[in-house]
Amino acid sequence: MARPPSVRLVDPPWIEFAKRVLAGTPNLSGAACIGRHGLFDEQAHEDGETAETAARRHQEAAELCRRCPVLGACRTAWVDTPGVRHRPSGVIGGRTPATTTRGRPRMEAS
Repeated sequence: MARPPSVRLVDPPWIEFAKRVLAGTPNLSGAACIGRHGLFDEQAHEDGETAETAARRHQEAAELCRRCPVLGACRTAWVDTPGVRHRPSGVIGGRTPATTTRGRPRMEAS
């Protein structure tokens, strides 16, 4: 009886591309933040959000992080590793963004 020819399955080009793009991304499966990116994003000035509202939202995000099952892996991947390229902005690993002001500093009156 003849042996059937072997078949080598090849992923489509877009899957190979996605694998290369995601190769350095940490696996944070089960993270509490999944699907809740709005809590973690930096202040959206263009949406008219006030600094106080953003601070409350960031506090809620940080509290969610503290209960997250992958908090340690998140901090290792995004916070504690120096020089991480493309680090997300906003709340990361339970740490809130530093308060910054936009625009030029005001000149003091003489």
